[in-house]
Amino acid sequence: MKRVWSSPSIVRCDLLKALLDENDIPCLLKNAEWIDLDDFGIPDQTGGLQPLAWPELWVAEDKEQEALAFIRSFESGEGVSTE
Repeated sequence: MKRVWSSPSIVRCDLLKALLDENDIPCLLKNAEWIDLDDFGIPDQTGGLQPLAWPELWVAEDKEQEALAFIRSFESGEGVSTE
């Protein structure tokens, strides 16, 4: 397995996971459980708490390059096909 993406936003991770899965790039979401811990984390400059680990998306090694290309397209706003 290879880590292909990480974000402090669980919403973006869930969206990207769904898009990857729909495009035959199965992935695993790790560290999502840290987002739900409201009173536990690392203090930030605003007085809030940051999770100990950001959510991450992992894919099989043979799907890594395909996933990275898909993610680049997603992040650049070029649009992604869900067909």
